[in-house]
Amino acid sequence: MLRYIFLYFILFLPNVGIAIDLFAVDNKFLHSDRFTKGITVNVPVSRYYPANKNSALYKVLKQAQNLTTNISYMNRDGIPYKSHNWNQGSDRANLKKGIDCSRAIWFAFTRAGLPYNNSDRYLATFAMWKDSSDMKHNFKFNSCSVNDLRLGDVLVYRGTDSKGRIAGHTVMVLDPKKELAWGSHGWDKSVHKDTGVEVQKVLPAGKDWRYWDQRKMRLKACWRHKDFSKKQSIPSNNSGQYPETKNRKLTQADLQDKTKYELWIMRNEMFARYGYRFKNEELAAYFKAWYKSNNRGTNYIYSKRFSNLERNNLKLIIQHEKNSTSGNGIIKPIDNLFKAWSELNVKFYMQQWSKNEDVLQTARNVSRSYYQLRNKRIKDFKEYKTVTTKYSVKTTSITGNQATVVIKHDMSFKRKNGRRFSEQATEKYVLIYNSSANRWLIKKNTW
Repeated sequence: MLRYIFLYFILFLPNVGIAIDLFAVDNKFLHSDRFTKGITVNVPVSRYYPANKNSALYKVLKQAQNLTTNISYMNRDGIPYKSHNWNQGSDRANLKKGIDCSRAIWFAFTRAGLPYNNSDRYLATFAMWKDSSDMKHNFKFNSCSVNDLRLGDVLVYRGTDSKGRIAGHTVMVLDPKKELAWGSHGWDKSVHKDTGVEVQKVLPAGKDWRYWDQRKMRLKACWRHKDFSKKQSIPSNNSGQYPETKNRKLTQADLQDKTKYELWIMRNEMFARYGYRFKNEELAAYFKAWYKSNNRGTNYIYSKRFSNLERNNLKLIIQHEKNSTSGNGIIKPIDNLFKAWSELNVKFYMQQWSKNEDVLQTARNVSRSYYQLRNKRIKDFKEYKTVTTKYSVKTTSITGNQATVVIKHDMSFKRKNGRRFSEQATEKYVLIYNSSANRWLIKKNTW
């Protein structure tokens, strides 16, 4: 009995034991009734993935999710907002500058391999809404109605901004009932003037989708891609969104790219599957479509209903949640390190390291301090024209405010003189949590 009580206090849901610190952070995902218009919602686009991974809708939503969270520059979540000519020569270089609303819609469809118009050319909002628009004229999209919105519909707004200038906006509908949309937004009247690619809770002045944020910005067109002609319901089944937590052993690779919100949902879904009675209204509403409460508690579900496989999966998810402090997990600085290599960005590279260690890196028996490492990378980055990177996480462990991560990397280099070479190696990183910076930093690296 004492063993069960201990497990209850260590492992489970909000309002109990040690886990209360975890859920004090997670409260930011809750209270949907407190949203004000235009404010960002911490809901991943992946929440709306259809079951068929080969479907057109899945491919478009996957691109949207990539722009929102998986691709990150300058330590931001998602691509920043910026309107520019998209003439940098590559998607990576263009996305580093930013992306505006109409370009984000164009990007999600075309990079998913769906026909956007006859030549797949970009269309600004002024070219997206008229009946003669290439959106419809070339038979790639059908008109749709605001009274029958579906997942994947594209809405186009035109009007004037607060200074009387002609302006436009476009979004992709995620959840018509909850009024959630995806796109790239300029300042949207949220408290922190959040901008960029994001999911938003839309509460227009007209109390429906006919207006965007104010009555001067009106809906001009609703487009539905012909490959989305079959109505798609919000994914729901009696196993939830993450059936793998029950069916197979999870790995570090399964979880390393998950946001803190996704890990939180994944963990609670395991208990919803067995009828846990959620005190949290947000979670109860989230699982409502398929879950039925039978008043069972966490202790009973963990000890009597979970298999050994599920118990081990739960522990791994909790570990990743703890490592993902404030959304900056232990993998984040390593991921940023390889992004800095691919961008040849010395400043961003060095931002991932702690300055307090005499020896930061030991590579091939050569030890370097912080400044020696910086000088080495300045020289390296000037020498290379392009660098492509790939890595996989082999093991992770955490003790207090220190973590150890072992990875295997595979890198390809092209020098400015045209010479090419590749490198494969196993590396060990020791990281320390910096409370003032509110993120993990690399303390030591050996390989």
